[in-house]
Amino acid sequence: MQKITLTLAFIICVLFAKAQTQKGTLYLGGSVSYLTQKTNGAFGSNTTNRQLEISPTIGKFINEHWAIGITPMYSYMKDTAYVAGPGYSGGSIVKRKMIGGGLEVRYYFQITDKFSFFPLLSESVLASFDSKDPMDIRENIVSLSPNFAFFPTRHIAINISLGSIQWITQSITDHSTTPENKTTGSLFSSSFNSGLGLGAAYHF
Repeated sequence: MQKITLTLAFIICVLFAKAQTQKGTLYLGGSVSYLTQKTNGAFGSNTTNRQLEISPTIGKFINEHWAIGITPMYSYMKDTAYVAGPGYSGGSIVKRKMIGGGLEVRYYFQITDKFSFFPLLSESVLASFDSKDPMDIRENIVSLSPNFAFFPTRHIAINISLGSIQWITQSITDHSTTPENKTTGSLFSSSFNSGLGLGAAYHF
C-alpha cells in the first residue's frame, strides 16, 4: 500500500491586515490530497485506487472566539482492477467525479499569544455528477475534530488536526438496472489513531 497526502495552504498577501482572531478577521486555507493504493492478489490479480480531493476554505470570525466558514469540494476517483485465474483474465476501470460543499463552525480557546485550541464542527454534502457514470451517489458527512493552531506570525496559522469523529449517510442509485436499484446506509467512524493532519491558513 502506498499513501501520499499533500496539504496545500492557500496564502494571499493583502495590504491591510487585522489581528489574527479578532471580530471581522477572514481566514483562507484548505487542502489538496492525493491517495494511491495498490493491492496484489493471486495469479497476478491486482487493484489500484487513486483519489484526488480539493477543498479550499474561507471563513470569518464573528467575535474573538467564534468563526464560521464555507468549503467548496471536488473529488475524483479512479479504480483499476485486473482479475486473473486458471483459464481466465479480465479487467475493469471505474471513474467517479463528485462535487459539493460544506459549512464549518470553530470555537477558539487562546492558550498563549501564539497557540490556540479549537474544536471544529462541520457538515458537508457531496454528489456525483458524471453523466457517463450509471451510479448516482450522494453523501452527507457530519464531522467533529480537535485542532491546534500555531501562529508563527500574526497572519499565518499552522493548523494541526488530531483526527475526527464522523457520521456519514449515503444513498446510491444504480441507473443501469430496470427498475433502478437504490440503497441507503449510514456509518459512524473515528480516526484518532490515523496520525496528525497538518494544514495552514492566512488570516487577514
